[in-house]
Amino acid sequence: MKHKIAFKLLTIVLFMIVNVVNAQISGTLDFTFNDTGIIQYDDYPVDFASDIEVLPDQKILVLMGNYSHSFERVSNSVIRYNSDGSLDTSFGDSGIVVIDIAGDDIMGTELDVLSDGRIIIGGDYGLNVDAFILGLMPDGSIDVSFGGDGGIIILDVDASQNTVGDLKITADDEIYVVTNVFIYEGLTILRYNSDGTLDTTFGEDGIVQTDFDYANAEKVAFTSDEKILVAGATGWPSGGTDVIVAKYNTDGSLDTTFGDDGSVIITPLTNYTYPRYLLVQPDNKIIIGGFDYDFSSDFLTSFTVRLNSDGTYDNSFAEDGTYTTDPEDNCILKDALLQDDGKIITTGESETELVVQRFQTNGLPDSSFALNSVFSYQADSMLASGSNIRLQADNKILIFGGVTNDAYTQNDALIIRLLNDVVVGVSEAQTNMDVHIYPNPASENITVTIPDYFADKLTLQVINIHGEILSEQTINKLTNLSLSIQSLPGGFYFIKLSSGGINILKSFLKLND
Repeated sequence: MKHKIAFKLLTIVLFMIVNVVNAQISGTLDFTFNDTGIIQYDDYPVDFASDIEVLPDQKILVLMGNYSHSFERVSNSVIRYNSDGSLDTSFGDSGIVVIDIAGDDIMGTELDVLSDGRIIIGGDYGLNVDAFILGLMPDGSIDVSFGGDGGIIILDVDASQNTVGDLKITADDEIYVVTNVFIYEGLTILRYNSDGTLDTTFGEDGIVQTDFDYANAEKVAFTSDEKILVAGATGWPSGGTDVIVAKYNTDGSLDTTFGDDGSVIITPLTNYTYPRYLLVQPDNKIIIGGFDYDFSSDFLTSFTVRLNSDGTYDNSFAEDGTYTTDPEDNCILKDALLQDDGKIITTGESETELVVQRFQTNGLPDSSFALNSVFSYQADSMLASGSNIRLQADNKILIFGGVTNDAYTQNDALIIRLLNDVVVGVSEAQTNMDVHIYPNPASENITVTIPDYFADKLTLQVINIHGEILSEQTINKLTNLSLSIQSLPGGFYFIKLSSGGINILKSFLKLND
């Protein structure tokens, strides 16, 4: 991307503020999460990230598909983690629920949670590919009462193949499902009650189907006045696709005050354009983003558009309402979230890297986040990508994605947690200020000062920006410790000191020789 991480002194200065009282730390790995900030899950040859949600108690629920080497569908896993990244053993079998519906071929793609803790999963069902939704109890067991047919509902709303595009649950426990129909027949929305029955006050017996030009529903969101927004792709047979956004009243009728009688066609780019996220600000402005594929150049370009609540472009956002990436970056943005302050954080992939980027409220990159607005992660000899992004109550950022080899025969699910505008308390900051690294930056050797409140023995780790532990040693208590860093490539690193429940993290910059 235009704003890729570069290990340069001017940008590294952004991270040196971790040593200052009441400083903010944004876009760095959270080492309180699984000790490294990263969980890599590799139970099957192919573990594919589907969806993630943060629960009210800050536990983390993830949904993934598990495949064999031949890409046959093996199972679906729902996993619950504690907030520190450890498995929640009170859920399912030691934290894991494997979904296998009596030989039926299913693939869960969407996940959300009702107010009573029951879990709703949506996805693809059967060889003929129908959409389905499935209910689980809070402990991970099947909710056999959901829908009245053993906990699973088949959404055979059309003779064509159809899959779940998105699934969202409102604060009132209304379950909205939008579906993709194989031959682009229009936008389809279904609304269910919390018991799995269709809400007959919505549309025609709980279903709304709007005949737009070969449209397909991909995302659903809600305004503060309880209107329903649906985004999708439209226009496939004409030699390309645009993005369509439609707005509905609570009864399922189109809100004709929005756009052109209830819908807006967005053409941020001119090839095959697909929406991947749909967000609504508190002032009901609408943020739509995704990517565009140019078959002629084989370039991928990502975009983010902001609309006013009436469907017109918000020209105060980025450039005339639209932000786009450089086509040569081959960037795919797959998900985004809104912070309470209105900033936007996106995730996806650029070339072989997983990327997370934060934008200011005006749609331009936020250079106070990570390095020049972008955090990137690349696994050794593997391709990395972010698929979902969520914000915890403490503002920490969760990214759910995966790493895969070039042949796509191995894929591991990946959870990364980043710090994000976390205010460091005075006592904690003072403790950190007791440790110093000098010289910093350095090219050959550094000296670490160790405070006297550590126990006689302590553990010292050198960690890179991706959370990988490069070296670890147990040392006797010293006042100063000299370390050689000559073998490290130029870049940004952490020293972690641990002893007797005390953990201190300090940063240093290794200069190229």
